[in-house]
Amino acid sequence: MVSTLSLFEVLIDRVHLEPRDAAVVAETISATLITPDLVAKPFLDSQLSLLRSELEEQVLVFKTDLEGKMANQKSEVLRNLYFAVLGQFAVLTALVCFLASHAK
Repeated sequence: MVSTLSLFEVLIDRVHLEPRDAAVVAETISATLITPDLVAKPFLDSQLSLLRSELEEQVLVFKTDLEGKMANQKSEVLRNLYFAVLGQFAVLTALVCFLASHAK
């Protein structure tokens, strides 16, 4: 944090302000740096709220899309499982028919 005295000296030496004007500027700058910014805080809060709502909306869209893709994958896996079981049943049936025809 900048002290008022050092700010006062900088304003007189480098900016070449009159001591009375430098004192006013230094006091105003110090008061602004010490007190909370009354303009920026509500603005930042509103921006944060806006970002939060946009993020929640995007997460909801992503979640809905992901649930749809997962349901699609689930049905695909189940279909492949049924085809695999059906294929195994066909192979087993063919093996039984082969063994039954050669057993005589």
